[in-house]
Amino acid sequence: MKNAKCKIQNALGIDSARLRAFFIFQFALCILSLLATAASSLAAQAPSSLAELIERAKAEGELSYIGGGGTLSGLRPLAEAMNKKYGLSLKLSFTPGPSMPQMASRLLQEAKAGKRASMDFFFGRPGHVIPIMQQGMLDPFPWSRYFPHVSDKMIEYDGKIVKVGSKFNTGAVYNAKLVAKNEAPRRLEDVLHPRWKGKIAITPYAAGFSWVAMDLGVVEKTLQFHRKLVDHAGGVARNAEERVASGEFVMVALEGNQAAERAKAQGLPLEWAMLEDFIGVNFSFMTVPKNSAHPNAARLYIGFLMTPEGQRLLWEHAREDLYLVEGSQMAKLVRAVQDRGQKIAFDEITKWEDPAYMKARNELDEKFIQQVRTN
Repeated sequence: MKNAKCKIQNALGIDSARLRAFFIFQFALCILSLLATAASSLAAQAPSSLAELIERAKAEGELSYIGGGGTLSGLRPLAEAMNKKYGLSLKLSFTPGPSMPQMASRLLQEAKAGKRASMDFFFGRPGHVIPIMQQGMLDPFPWSRYFPHVSDKMIEYDGKIVKVGSKFNTGAVYNAKLVAKNEAPRRLEDVLHPRWKGKIAITPYAAGFSWVAMDLGVVEKTLQFHRKLVDHAGGVARNAEERVASGEFVMVALEGNQAAERAKAQGLPLEWAMLEDFIGVNFSFMTVPKNSAHPNAARLYIGFLMTPEGQRLLWEHAREDLYLVEGSQMAKLVRAVQDRGQKIAFDEITKWEDPAYMKARNELDEKFIQQVRTN
């Protein structure tokens, strides 16, 4: 057998070493070909310029979204402004739908079933977009190639997720007709003033307490404050801002600035007081699922939202914008806080992938909730 093999090699005029080298060379050529094909495919997928992205969006002809009424009120005018800016006439299909967690779950189910996404982009919080990313539903995207105003600080995970809005999530929302501005609380302890006994509303879910307390290193202090607040309050209420506006309660704590800003825009007598020793800022994010029916229109929309014009409209209609965008309302507010030397806890999305951090955060959340339930 060995002699036969040698005869074949001799007949071919090659030895075993040269034969191995030949096959290695062919294998290398195959790998290079595959890499070139992949690179060519990726190049074909990514537009070469903003002009090409606009043309692709134009060819798609539509932009669709399903979400809560409050979210829609801010996103539809932005889409109309985008059409005008880029000379498009995309059909805008914005439909009222369920909550963010329900929509995130729906997107996951659609992806697993191999269906088209029911919306072209998703607007949500870290707890909604992280699971979508972890299931491999998002592609990287070079945002700054088309939108130089989108900085590295505004994108997460190689452009899979974009940070688009921010707002303060702790403070006190009060009825300006019942609480004088100079009497509004400025620190946690001020909320517990005897004059407010039985007149404050609190929320059943204690939203926004835990991570701010953890990041500022005041967990025990905040737990003690909250125990006193539960005893001090006059009731537990969902959508408490409406009941504060009606005069049933004089204020709700701890609540962010967005609800108060929206209420003021509607002519309701609400104001928001920042608590200088307990300041937190959280974010809104946008993503484009891989199975989006109109991915180019969705990305063009997100890029427009990050322009100064888009941010102005987001504030005007949704009462939030991104503090990282120069000239935004939140940029001015955050800078003023930092200039006063006050600390801000930022709810960065990367923390949500730390199991130990999230375990501690969830356990602290439950402690706050239990303090409300056991009152």
